Amino acid sequence: MKEATARIKINVLLEATGWRFFRDATGPANIRLDPSVTIKPADLEGLGENFEKPANRFVDFLLLDEKGFPLLVLEAKATDKNPLVGKKTGVRKTGVRSIPISYINFSDSQPTSTRPAAKCQHVRLGSRIAPYQRRFARLSLYPPCPLRPNALRVMIEPRNPHGGGMLRKAVLDDVDALVSLENHCFVSDRLARRNFRYMLTRANASVLVDVDGGRMRAYVLLLYSNACSMARLYSIAVDPGFSGQGLGSALIEAAEREALEHDCVSMRLEIRKDNAASLALFARHGYRQFTEVLRYYEDQMDALRFEKHLVPQSRPELRKVPFYRQTLDFTCGPSSLMMAMKTLDPALELSRKLELRIWREATTVFMTSGHGGCGPYGLALSAWRRGFELEIHVNDDGVFLGDSVRSAEKKEVMRLVQEDFLDELAGLPIPVEHGALDVGDLQAKFDAGGMLLVLISSYAIYRERFPHWVVVTGFDERFIYIHDPLVQYEKGEALADSLHMPVPRRLFQRMVRYGKAGQKAVLVLRRRACVGN
Repeated sequence: MKEATARIKINVLLEATGWRFFRDATGPANIRLDPSVTIKPADLEGLGENFEKPANRFVDFLLLDEKGFPLLVLEAKATDKNPLVGKKTGVRKTGVRSIPISYINFSDSQPTSTRPAAKCQHVRLGSRIAPYQRRFARLSLYPPCPLRPNALRVMIEPRNPHGGGMLRKAVLDDVDALVSLENHCFVSDRLARRNFRYMLTRANASVLVDVDGGRMRAYVLLLYSNACSMARLYSIAVDPGFSGQGLGSALIEAAEREALEHDCVSMRLEIRKDNAASLALFARHGYRQFTEVLRYYEDQMDALRFEKHLVPQSRPELRKVPFYRQTLDFTCGPSSLMMAMKTLDPALELSRKLELRIWREATTVFMTSGHGGCGPYGLALSAWRRGFELEIHVNDDGVFLGDSVRSAEKKEVMRLVQEDFLDELAGLPIPVEHGALDVGDLQAKFDAGGMLLVLISSYAIYRERFPHWVVVTGFDERFIYIHDPLVQYEKGEALADSLHMPVPRRLFQRMVRYGKAGQKAVLVLRRRACVGN
């Protein structure tokens, strides 16, 4: 757990318990709010000279009472950092006075009796926030102001405030009740018993249930990506006998909190086009439609795709890149290239015929144990033939993707194919740059109008080691956004899971290499200027 993530979760806790945030930071010069905090409470006037200022002159959160009187400073800490370590005394020097410091550790059980000498307070919270440890530094007011018993309203009861039931995570013993509720709520596209067992035991997923008096009234199922900070609300169901009691809203709110616990910044879902009640419900919760999929459901009904950004102001301006799903295991390169070319040339028609034609032009012939994939040189030639300027950036002169095969004969074929590509490139104005591009270099080329095709190792996403091409759609301070042409429907994925996937910058830097040699490849595409212009 990183401090930035802890701050996001503190935001959610405070909002959920009724705290109002001031969004315009205008305070005295001697105390500032940490600029990385997403929501900035900022009515800082009237603190006086006795306000205890952290060493770095920043605070994460300042809590004020109804009259603007300061109550607490809230400091987020990473999970692996104990704020009590190294504290030899329970006081801190603040000019002419020594002020007591209180530490509150959020936990799921009562604290043990062995604690450092510093004065501690403990708050019992629900299990979903148990892993997070945070420090609370008392304000040094003169005279000292005692902490009100309910000043920090962060007690989150697991009880559902909308209907009296208990919201909790599902366990294997709930499978029978989940199947019964599923069959009661849906007439098609039902999840089977094995689906629920898989979600509870093996999937990267969360299942939350609402239970009242031993009866399951509702559930919600979330799926997470291994490599990006995005959650998918896969299924939500409320027993019709309990409709109108706010259970749907309670589940959505609980699902959003759970997604934040998994470090997700956005949530996506599909809704039947004829489901007016669900469309209205999610619209009230701030979800917006971003695409439509024809004949998505088993009965051929269309689906509307929605998204909500769970962290305020987290959505960057992303490039509108048309999506094309690869139709074969080995055509990620052509599919990514097609998306990039379509962005630069909207008149280009995307089709499976074009996908296969580009693969034939660019294939390495062999790769892993199946058909050959595509390396940077063949893809570059395909793009050039279709009117695009480009740069090739590689860090290795060796046979590209050669680590994917063991046979010496196959390696030799791949070498000859690459040699032929390079001979053709030598007669064209296509620069081949040797050296790796870091994230800053990639963003600079993207901001200059280039479309980026990047070769990654798929292990971070799919837990399988194969080379994979993706296309970049945007950047912000924390994430690089990509379209991934691979959609694994058989594993419960949907098209929405592959659109604008937010990959943390640090993880992306580790992903952009393949094989034992750590081969890297990036293609930068631009629309070729017409002759005479």
